[in-house]
Amino acid sequence: MFLHHKPEKMRESDFHNPPAKFRGAPFWAWNCKLEKEELREQIGCFKEMGMGGFHMHCRTGLDTEYLGDEFMELVADCSETAKSKDMLCWLYDEDRYASGFGGGYVTKDIAFRERYLYFTPEKEEGFLKNRASFEAACAKGEEPKGYFLKAYRITLENGLLDTYEVFEDEETEGIGLWYLYLALDEKSSWYNNQTYVDTLNKAALDKFIDITYERYYEKLGKDFGAGIPAIFTDEPQFSEIQHLAFAEERRGLKLPYTDDMEESFQKTYGESLLGHLPEVIWEKLDGEAATLRYRYINHLTDRFVEAYAKNIGDWCEAHNLAFTGHMKGEETLASQTVFVGEVMRSLRHFHIPGHDVLCDQRDYPTAKMAQSVARQYGRYGGLTETYGVTNWDFDFKGHKMSGDWQAAMGIAVRVHHVSWVSMKGEAKRDYPASINYQSPWYKEYPLLEDYFGRVNAAMTSGTPDVKIGVIHPIESYWMAFGPYEQTYEKREAMEEQYRNLCDWLTFGQLDFDYISEALLEEEKGAAYDENGFIMGEMRYPVVLVPDCTTLRKNTLKRLADYAGNGGQVVILGHPPVCVDGMKSGQGEELAALCERIPFEKGTVMKRLESFRSVDVLLENGGRSDNLLYQMRRDEDGKWFFLAHGFEKIRDGFWSMVDCEDYPYVEKLHIRLEGLYDLTVYDAMSGENYPLPCSHRDGQTWCEYNLGVHDSLLLRLRPAESGAGGREDKKTDKKQDTDPENRMLAEPQYRTRLPQPQSVTLEEPNVLLLDKADYRLNDGMWKKEEDILKLDNICRESLGYPPKEEAGAQPWTVKDQKGFPDTLWLRFNIESEIDVPACLALESRDVTQIYVNGILVDKEAKGWFVDKAIEKVEIPDIHKGSNTIVLQIPYGEKANVESCYLLGGFGVEVCGKEKRIVPLRNEYVFGDLTRQGLPFYGGNLTYHCKFVSEGGRTHIRAQYFSSPLLGVTLNGKKMGRIAFAPYELDLGVLEPGDYEIDITAFGNRFPTFGQLHNCDKNYSWFASCSWRTKNDRYAPEYQMKETGVLVTPELIVREDRIWNSIM
Repeated sequence: MFLHHKPEKMRESDFHNPPAKFRGAPFWAWNCKLEKEELREQIGCFKEMGMGGFHMHCRTGLDTEYLGDEFMELVADCSETAKSKDMLCWLYDEDRYASGFGGGYVTKDIAFRERYLYFTPEKEEGFLKNRASFEAACAKGEEPKGYFLKAYRITLENGLLDTYEVFEDEETEGIGLWYLYLALDEKSSWYNNQTYVDTLNKAALDKFIDITYERYYEKLGKDFGAGIPAIFTDEPQFSEIQHLAFAEERRGLKLPYTDDMEESFQKTYGESLLGHLPEVIWEKLDGEAATLRYRYINHLTDRFVEAYAKNIGDWCEAHNLAFTGHMKGEETLASQTVFVGEVMRSLRHFHIPGHDVLCDQRDYPTAKMAQSVARQYGRYGGLTETYGVTNWDFDFKGHKMSGDWQAAMGIAVRVHHVSWVSMKGEAKRDYPASINYQSPWYKEYPLLEDYFGRVNAAMTSGTPDVKIGVIHPIESYWMAFGPYEQTYEKREAMEEQYRNLCDWLTFGQLDFDYISEALLEEEKGAAYDENGFIMGEMRYPVVLVPDCTTLRKNTLKRLADYAGNGGQVVILGHPPVCVDGMKSGQGEELAALCERIPFEKGTVMKRLESFRSVDVLLENGGRSDNLLYQMRRDEDGKWFFLAHGFEKIRDGFWSMVDCEDYPYVEKLHIRLEGLYDLTVYDAMSGENYPLPCSHRDGQTWCEYNLGVHDSLLLRLRPAESGAGGREDKKTDKKQDTDPENRMLAEPQYRTRLPQPQSVTLEEPNVLLLDKADYRLNDGMWKKEEDILKLDNICRESLGYPPKEEAGAQPWTVKDQKGFPDTLWLRFNIESEIDVPACLALESRDVTQIYVNGILVDKEAKGWFVDKAIEKVEIPDIHKGSNTIVLQIPYGEKANVESCYLLGGFGVEVCGKEKRIVPLRNEYVFGDLTRQGLPFYGGNLTYHCKFVSEGGRTHIRAQYFSSPLLGVTLNGKKMGRIAFAPYELDLGVLEPGDYEIDITAFGNRFPTFGQLHNCDKNYSWFASCSWRTKNDRYAPEYQMKETGVLVTPELIVREDRIWNSIM
């Protein structure tokens, strides 16, 4: 399926109803005590959402022994359940992340624990004298910190390395001394009170394979490559490469290393690494190249790739299982260097190369690396871990726009981050939203999954159509990785060039691939053929060398061979001054065979114009600058996908007010190389229709009106007749397929919808109880405090570790004490009315509840939002002051969480105060948080009536704060509103009275969001975002608008329908 991908033409049936392999497969967060029936039920939810499968991903809160017998039985049952529903069951190879430590099982063995060089000006205590004594201590079961390696006397002149001496004795005295130790990583609760793994040690990763991969194979191997298509590895890395901020500062720093690295380095380069280590850290006085630094990072990267990606990739290949996932530190040249050396070198061994998309970032170079490797090695496509850290209120527009740019950059598998099994305890703060049943819009999600399934069905068809190769500059960046004060200008310039070139080409509609020099080293045949420069399965007629400081000897040779035989190699900026990290004049020799141009946008774009396959122009004649594309060819033609990379700031007046949701439409003039007949494949509806076009000078021209949230998928089939000329072919298709008719006609009549007659809440209203008075055992009551804060205050007083994301997994905690203490919480509630209510809380089975002094002895009945949050009927809330007291058994594994008072009442919030008020009889369009629903996160339906004078009528709801809207007319579902222009066709109406219902689908931010985080720019929505302090904390509630904010319009138009309305 994914392991041995064979290019083939798309089946039309796959477009209309995409099968599982084209659909998303979310990270299914196994974060609690797992139960078979609950897992089966949630697989049904994923099916209902349009997902193609799921990744079984252990996350914070797991309370079933990782890889134990019960765990494996549940995995096997999920696999069988998935098969019964024509879904795919994807594996994940770790307990949380980063992958490699095997939930702590691997690194129980000290030989496999991460280690590093610690280079420090201070003599350290607790380290053994040498490696032999360290290994002897380990053999006895001891756990030493590490051992001494060498001492150095460093002489700097103006911050540059002048001379250095090396000593084997730790007791060496004198000025300018630095000491080098091999240090073991310290144990961490994140790694279940073990350490991360030594990813430079193949034996350590062999152990990881044995514990994890072989365990899955033993249980599920018969389904590998079929119902179980792949296994995901997450953020493997080596110990961070650190550098000095200032050349003359005296502070310790870490460098990745493993015990036998000195030997392997000497074998590779014929010189000592440790004997010349200062050359890795400082810039040289004599101005010589940082050759040793280059060799160190290159060797480090090779060791890492051999031990991890190649090792596991080879195992997967031999066991019929695709290897996928992504690396740590993909985003920049600096982060690659620090964590993995080079990303592409590892991705070469992935059958589905992937990358991470967090916080809805637009990280085009990272996506391009994954896409390039996928293309060069004939893979199915790329993969992203996406939508992570976007919070509860990330809407359908955000999901589509994020997925669109990724699809245009070759991403064929979306791994949604994240879908929780449970919201119990800390799990509810694990990077929401939960893309699962807890989100009230989950049943609407097929809108997106059907769409992306259709796009993927088309854009994995055939083979990529790309003409431009770019040498990746990562190895040149290594040369500049010295003290930051001396190298930051060079480094920042390289980062800027790296991003700029990617942006220029990507948004200038000049698609390209990166070429890794290390992977080019694997090419043993000819450097080129009649189709261009050879890299794997790709051929590039032109290759760019982007101001590289160094190139490999092999790269120089192959480029020179290509350029010297008529191939086009273009050097941007300066030619390389080093070869394999050493000063050399060979770069100038290459430059003599190539063309050199300035590293400037205009010059680069003009030089590459002859390699253009696509041009997208605007009405003003300028080229679009926020659209990107992917082109593929098969036996019958080509597929062309065009999408927005980002939402453009509006022109003129609209750019001044920055009105985000203004329904901007651009008329595009598209020119495609070659003579084709065009068909629009509408991935939203599953329909297709011909697109008018003309043929001029060997090109196909068409026009298309693209909305701000739209994409365009075209099928290009060779034209039936005509071979050139100014206008040798023009289709005669008009009306609905004419792009002019996709523009919304001027309204003949428009009016605001009357205010709602009533509203329906799909769930009871909520009073959030997130602050309480508290006491431990028989102590004094303490004043009101936030629940999360008071929990950690109590934990600290009892000697328990704080509650946070990084704690050890519950399955590893052998809680001998149980719950020896008692925590009392007292919620004070003001009410203007007498009203029935129920209380939603966690751990009802062990919690005693007192309402106004009355013990509540009723069992839980039903649940609220998540099955871990149970509902209990309680005595009525009275007008005036009320108290709810909880008595909770307390220990290290206790979950102390907010509670939720539910009922048919309204809630009024004023600053940090809140109270129960009567539920409103009338609601209006506008912010619902100001209408008695500040903590309500469920779906809400507005019931309206209007009188129509007849004609084709649209409803326009341009301003709303909701993931999407649903519209029903006289009891008939008409469709949904999620994207610009926020209009829905209601059909041709007869004159008369009508009832229209508008459902604003909710999100859980009002109930479970970071309601006391007052930093409006805070974007890392992890556990810490609920635990802000000082300037980032507000006792007052920080609400966000919800609902339909402006009264929708009814618009009568001519009989034309916007193409992307659902």
